[in-house]
Amino acid sequence: DTCSGAATGPAAKSAVGSDPVLLVSLWVQNLAAALRFWEESLGMAREPSGDAVPGATSLPNAAWLRFRGDSGPALELVELPSGAAVDHGESFGRLAFATLHSPALIHDRLLEEGRILPEGSDLPPVVSGAFAAGGEVGRASGRALHSPVALSTPGKPDVEVAILQDANGHEVCLVGAAGFSALAAHSPGADFINWTARALLGGDGHSPPSPDPDLAAAHAASSGGVVEDICSERELAAASRAPPPSLSPPRPHQDGGAASAGPVNVIKAYGVWCKHCAKVALKYSLMASGLRARGVQARFYQADVDMVPQLLAMVDGGLSRVPAFLAVRDGRVVASYTGSSERRLARFLCTVAPPGDGAGITLSDGRVIGAVGAESEGSSGAAGSSVAKAKCGLSEEGAGHDAGEGWTTVGAAGARGESPEDG
Repeated sequence: DTCSGAATGPAAKSAVGSDPVLLVSLWVQNLAAALRFWEESLGMAREPSGDAVPGATSLPNAAWLRFRGDSGPALELVELPSGAAVDHGESFGRLAFATLHSPALIHDRLLEEGRILPEGSDLPPVVSGAFAAGGEVGRASGRALHSPVALSTPGKPDVEVAILQDANGHEVCLVGAAGFSALAAHSPGADFINWTARALLGGDGHSPPSPDPDLAAAHAASSGGVVEDICSERELAAASRAPPPSLSPPRPHQDGGAASAGPVNVIKAYGVWCKHCAKVALKYSLMASGLRARGVQARFYQADVDMVPQLLAMVDGGLSRVPAFLAVRDGRVVASYTGSSERRLARFLCTVAPPGDGAGITLSDGRVIGAVGAESEGSSGAAGSSVAKAKCGLSEEGAGHDAGEGWTTVGAAGARGESPEDG
């Protein structure tokens, strides 16, 4: 829907071409000013009209652009009525363009020519010409939002990027063509869209979930100390590759599996609007503290998926539910658990990060989940306690997936497990 921006469901396959994306439409305050950035600075070519552009708006004061020789998706710029400023609200994201030349070279040239302002500058005023009421404003039609940098993506090659921003606040990421192709490579399951989950998260025109101050406070109270907060894409990349702290070697796991291949780090994905996330926040912190105190070689993190949306893409096929706990090693997810069950979380943690001294994780009701594969009812070590035969590890079925526990060890096939009971 060009006017509301709402998508009501999956779009029908187009007969125009193989690319399912035909058009990207952006509101702008002043069309002529916007063209100075997209056409003059970035070198896009303007289409004579929207007649040959699939999905083009019928609204007045619009323009359509493509890069020369490119028959892919078109960029549509539509001027808001009465020159109203663009209100981005809580939206985020950016376009990404593959560049044959180095993004750093393009960035530097635009700076030298005065077409963009340097990083840290305010956005230039929205004007259509070289002069405004207050005098000459120069040629700048945008700014450098982030200077060129080599960006690490978990499980994929590093790429060189530079991020620019036009006067309306729209962002564009310039990516080296070779790295762009590697990042854009198809991942199994990536074309599946969970429309129900999107609606619950406030997508596609639905009312977004409101942050709950009490839930946010629960996560704030559980952070610090052992559990470290991840607040940016760069911190996420670092955490997924960070070597665990140098502690005493963990005890070899009885069942083998994820823990036997070396130490992992654990990242909890949560939302401040999610009551299940708050339910398990303090328990996760206490378990992490207990494991570290027992010599476990692991770091424990947590990240708000609304603040660090890149976290959602770390699991093959996408992460659609929270809370989720990801065991990461060398930039990739090796196991995951989705849900808020204290018992199941304890089993997951003591499998991927088994206690070094063999001691277990004591639950809030007194039961103990231990690395030796026993779950005891009642207080730890109490006389006369009954012992249930509960494995602290992989399913005996041998597939690496304990369906009853809602977690998966990710192998070559990139399997994904979701909790059947909550989250």
